[in-house]
Amino acid sequence: MDRPVRRSGSPPPCEPRGRGDGPSGLIGDPDLGRIIQAVDVLSELPLPDVAKEWEETRWDRFATDDEQQLLRGDILTHTDIHHNNVLVSPVRMWVVDWEWPTRGSEAITPSALAVQLVAAGHSPAGAEGWLASGRVWKRCGREALNAFARANARMNRRFAGLRPDEQWLEAMAVAAESWSEHLERR
Repeated sequence: MDRPVRRSGSPPPCEPRGRGDGPSGLIGDPDLGRIIQAVDVLSELPLPDVAKEWEETRWDRFATDDEQQLLRGDILTHTDIHHNNVLVSPVRMWVVDWEWPTRGSEAITPSALAVQLVAAGHSPAGAEGWLASGRVWKRCGREALNAFARANARMNRRFAGLRPDEQWLEAMAVAAESWSEHLERR
């Protein structure tokens, strides 16, 4: 495959992540530390005016009333960070595929990344170790993290049950359940 020609002043070519071994391609990724930094930057961006009405509700049917309240917030969320949605150049990083951005708790984006890490082969404790290096993880409340993890595990299990022939859905359900169980034990 030909690489794009770089013109003077243009950004360097970027590469999608994809060197990993698991479903999300993140295990062993040398840029994982930079991906954690990108999650921090996302959590600190001012909420764009256009997103102020995009309240996160997709987990509501899988969450108790109390859990739903913990998922609310004013942070721009990206719930699908994986190797195909992060482009890296030597000097910049882009998080792409903003198909369903919403306004919610700051616990959502790093927790969604944690499930991807577990699905890729990291232990839940290992995933937490990576996330703990980020600023947003240190700000997240335990209750919100647990609420999201429980609702996300229920949602992933439901989707895996609806399409049992889709192995990746089962892998995500198992990862989400493992992540939730890990957080509940802390």
